[in-house]
Amino acid sequence: MNETYDDFLIHKYEEENKLKSWKTTAAGVAVLLVAVGSAAQAFLDNDPLTVPDWAAVLAAGLICIGLGVARDNKVTSEQAGAGA
Repeated sequence: MNETYDDFLIHKYEEENKLKSWKTTAAGVAVLLVAVGSAAQAFLDNDPLTVPDWAAVLAAGLICIGLGVARDNKVTSEQAGAGA
């Protein structure tokens, strides 16, 4: 197969940017969605006694970032793309 340099670069980019630790990333997104959903419900329910917990939303955002960059237990450092 005669691969052009552009095709090679595209293939290399796709290989480097695959989501290898999807389980931890999905857990982080789920945490964020629950916190945002809860805050949105409290914000939009027209009851002045319920107030969104913005600190929980911020904490969930930080957890989402942390789990987004973490790797799954079964993914090696080499598979995750960690360089030496």
